[in-house]
Amino acid sequence: MKTQTEEMRSEEAERKTKEREQVKKLLAEYKRKVNKEMEKHEKEMEKDEKRKKLLREIEEAQAKHPGEKRKAAKSITEINEKHWDELYQGDIELSVEQAQYLLDTVTNGAERREKRGTDQNGKKETFPILKWPLLTIPFSFHSIIPDRLRQEIHFAIQLWNRNTCLSMVEHCPSSSGIQFINVSGKGCKSWVGSKSGANHQQQIYLEYPGCYQSGIIAHEIGHALGLTHEHQRYRDTFVWYIPDNVKLEEIGNFDKLATERNEDHKMPYDLGSVMHYGAKVCFKNVMCENDGFQKPKSCTECICPPGYAGNLCENVDTDGYAPAGVTNTCKGAILIATSDWQDLHGEIGSDSLDSSTDHAYCHWQILAEIGQVISIQVLAIGDACEDACESGNTEIRTEANKGISGLRLCCHSDLGSTGQLEIAAPYGYAMISLYSFYKVQRFHLRFMQHED
Repeated sequence: MKTQTEEMRSEEAERKTKEREQVKKLLAEYKRKVNKEMEKHEKEMEKDEKRKKLLREIEEAQAKHPGEKRKAAKSITEINEKHWDELYQGDIELSVEQAQYLLDTVTNGAERREKRGTDQNGKKETFPILKWPLLTIPFSFHSIIPDRLRQEIHFAIQLWNRNTCLSMVEHCPSSSGIQFINVSGKGCKSWVGSKSGANHQQQIYLEYPGCYQSGIIAHEIGHALGLTHEHQRYRDTFVWYIPDNVKLEEIGNFDKLATERNEDHKMPYDLGSVMHYGAKVCFKNVMCENDGFQKPKSCTECICPPGYAGNLCENVDTDGYAPAGVTNTCKGAILIATSDWQDLHGEIGSDSLDSSTDHAYCHWQILAEIGQVISIQVLAIGDACEDACESGNTEIRTEANKGISGLRLCCHSDLGSTGQLEIAAPYGYAMISLYSFYKVQRFHLRFMQHED
């Protein structure tokens, strides 16, 4: 005969099973409908001449380097492939309410509401996410978490603790907060936000070996803190996706929320974001320079975009950095463009550098006279060619908002079929950043100023 505790556990397990099946059913219907919508949208995009031209140029550039191989680690969606039927966008666990919301957005009634983006009370309708009740969130490790994974998790947690107003604090044992668990076959996945909005425990699953990267772990923590994917934002003026490169059943992982339905925290679209987040904690804002933003746990300091330093991001970081054991041979500089071409060579890292948690970097700022624009010609790039340039890259930022990620280059074919990439800096400013997690990264470019 079952005890009362055993009966309660049995009832809870049955409830969870029913909810999971309901979510799978709602997701299946949502994906069926959204696939049709995205196919229709893609046919319209195929008519875009600018897009056609860009795709041709990419194909021509890659054809010039037939032996070039880009290293590519398994993506989260590939790791989670056998769980697609129960996950949203490849790695997100949903509540019944969230799954129902998504389905509603692709029904006729929801499409009509989407045009104004508000509910019947005039409140903005966004993806339903419960916030954590306190700024301090406890976390713990399941007993089977190995030491190497603990190290990567601690590194990822520090990224969030340093850069947000939240504090993730280890409590062991704990019956609330976030529990990191390593279960074979479960993939890399998390809920979005607090699962119940009250004291409870929810899991972030990190399967070995695919999820053992601090970037993936930081990504899943971002979901648990309440952030959706950057590419889920309205993105058509920033990126395109190529359906021929995507498995048919995976197309739903590339859907997007309309501008009116997306909570973007008033931040511009960031191609390089794991999931950027900032918050106010002071009554008076710090006046950060160069598009830095206030440090959530300080009323006197700012978090600076790459290449900038100082309490208010008022300085250019020209010192460079290399991890312990690696000689820092790179020194950045502030460079003034003239009407003549000037060459700039950069090299950083060493043959012994191989780190998933630390990297070498160096920055150069190029400035033009008022009213002038800068032309940049990238002549050579190397050496670690990899999808998404995860082992290192040369990044070139030229936008008015200096906090937005720039163009990242790491393969010879990135320079196009001519082997020379032309870049315009219309605001009279460019930041050249060189990064290396693995061995040596190099570039050669030249720059000049001229009238627009």
